[in-house]
Amino acid sequence: MFLLENYMALAMFLIYIDRLHALGLETLEHRRLIHDLILCYKYLHGSIDTDNRNFWCVQLSPRTRNNGLKLYKAHCNINARRTFFTNRVVDIWNSLPAVVFFSHNVYTFKRR
Repeated sequence: MFLLENYMALAMFLIYIDRLHALGLETLEHRRLIHDLILCYKYLHGSIDTDNRNFWCVQLSPRTRNNGLKLYKAHCNINARRTFFTNRVVDIWNSLPAVVFFSHNVYTFKRR
């Protein structure tokens, strides 16, 4: 019990990043990004039954430099719209290499 109290007192003095590193965890922003990309993969590969045209403008073209599937952001006049999932994930998705995008299933996508 004494060790637990000492550890908790020490943890209060460490900054957020140091505590995450000591516990072997990632930051909230990084975890959110990973889960957003996994959800985007599921949407685009049909694992989630929905109409993708309502979310993104998608261009399937072999001429793109990166992954062959380019997503476009919708034009937004409201600042709140810029933080939506569909706008938040586009830049990162377009920068993924083709090896990651053309994974056969979600589990290989997560590992890459």
